[in-house]
Order: sequence, then C-alpha cells, then structure tokens
Amino acid sequence: MMNLWTRGRNIPINACAMLMLNLVSPVAQAAENEVIQVQFETSCSDAVRSEFNEAITLLHSFEYPETTRRFNQIIEKDPACAMARWGAAMSVWHPLWAPPSKADLEKGAKILADTDSLDATPRETAYINAAKAFFSSNDIKTHRQRAGMFEARMAELYADNLDDPEAAVFYALALLASADPRDKSYAHQFKSAGLLNWVRDIYPTHPGVLHYLIHSYDYPGLAHLALESAKYMRMRRLIRLMRSTCHRTYLRVSVYGTVHLRQTMTRPDPLRSTQCRRIYRDTMMKVCTAWTT
Repeated sequence: MMNLWTRGRNIPINACAMLMLNLVSPVAQAAENEVIQVQFETSCSDAVRSEFNEAITLLHSFEYPETTRRFNQIIEKDPACAMARWGAAMSVWHPLWAPPSKADLEKGAKILADTDSLDATPRETAYINAAKAFFSSNDIKTHRQRAGMFEARMAELYADNLDDPEAAVFYALALLASADPRDKSYAHQFKSAGLLNWVRDIYPTHPGVLHYLIHSYDYPGLAHLALESAKYMRMRRLIRLMRSTCHRTYLRVSVYGTVHLRQTMTRPDPLRSTQCRRIYRDTMMKVCTAWTT
C-alpha cells in the first residue's frame, strides 16, 4: 500500500495516513434481492416516510451529494419535517472525511436554524441539538471540540433511546468522528464496534452497521476484525455497487490490503489515477491538520 499512496512523493505513512483509508463509501443501494433494513421513525408525514428511509440509507453510505438532493426534496414535499433539515445538515458535515470549511459550517447552522419554528418530538429534538452542537461555531480550528460535543449529545440520545437501533448506529458514527487517531487504545473504535455488533444481531444487513464496522477497525493491527463485514459486503456484491470507483477500490485496499490478503483483491487500477490520488492526498492533509491544531 505504501507505493500506492506515496508513489513519487515523500508522504509518510503515519496515523493520519492510515486514517485516510477510512474514506470509503459503502453501498448506494441494496444488492439484487438484498434487504437493507433502515427504519428511521419520524413525525414527518407518511407521504415522505419511504423517501426519508431511503435518504438515511444513502446517508449511511456517505452518498452526500445524493442525500442533499433527497432531503431537499423531502423538505419541499413536507415543509414541516424538521428531521429532513437535520438530514440536510448532516449531509454538509462528512464525519469521517475532511472537516467542513467555514462556509459549510455556516451553511449547516443555517439549515438547522430553520428547525426552531418547527414541531419535533423529544427524540427528534435530541438529534437536531446534537447536530447544532457541531455547527455551533464556524471556526474551523475548533473541529475537535465540536466533534466531541456532538459525540456527547449522541451519547445522551442513545442512553434515552436504547430500543432505537438508529440511535445506536449514529452514536457509533459519532464515536468514530470524535476519535483521536493518535489514541492507540482505540477506545472509541472498540466502543463503536460494540454498538454496531449489537445492532447487527437484529439487522444483519443494515448498511450503517456494515460500513461503520469496517471503519471501526480500519487501523493497523485491527483491520482483520473487519474482514467478516468486508467479506459479507463483497459476497453480496455490495462493494461493486458503490457509485465511486475510487471509494470502492480504497475499501478493498483498506481492509484486505492492510492484512495482506491481496489475493482477494482485484487489481486496484483506480489507485493509479492521478485524480484519485490527489483527492485522497488533499483530504488526508485536511484531516491531519484538524487533529494536530
């Protein structure tokens, strides 16, 4: 993997570089005859229930341009749907990718401010307030603190909704988003995996579970723990259905490459793409900067 990342460049392979292997997209849709089980309860109208669940499925898959479009469509159909605005704001922040810019932070805060005049259940309000905590400042230097605030709010939400699998999955994501890549105890990652494995017992094909489990173990010395989820996704042809060729290849490299199972990988031609390497290198620098300032 080192040659793939640093061909012709003097970029060290360190914790931040390994963190960049997290930049993968799971599934844009279910494989043929595969049931993706996402049921996110909201007080929005029944007319948008199915669309909302589909948007959440894509949100778990990091298909942010598409989720932005989907949540905006839901807002148009049901202007009183506060959670659609939460989804639109969560599409602005990419928790496991590079920190949002000042403009993005202002955009997310503005979207969430529109929920102040809308009715929402206590559970929905908790989701919205967690997102508001992250978008509480447009100072990019406070990313670590705001990610920690988001995780703390999601911990409270999860504790108050122990029967809600989506609360557990999004809390698991919050733990990964706030994890310090320099922490070699991997406390956040192991806690995230514990939550996800609990949900997987009930919803084995949940896209967020499959995706975030791989991210939970996407570190040197832990990657072998992600093999079960990765092999399941591969067996079900979920990897092949990813929209982004770069993301699809990096998922293979991230898990199989890290544990030296290269024989299970197809030749990673997209890694030879200058555009792919530039995208991931630039994003890696942003992630490293956020965690070292």
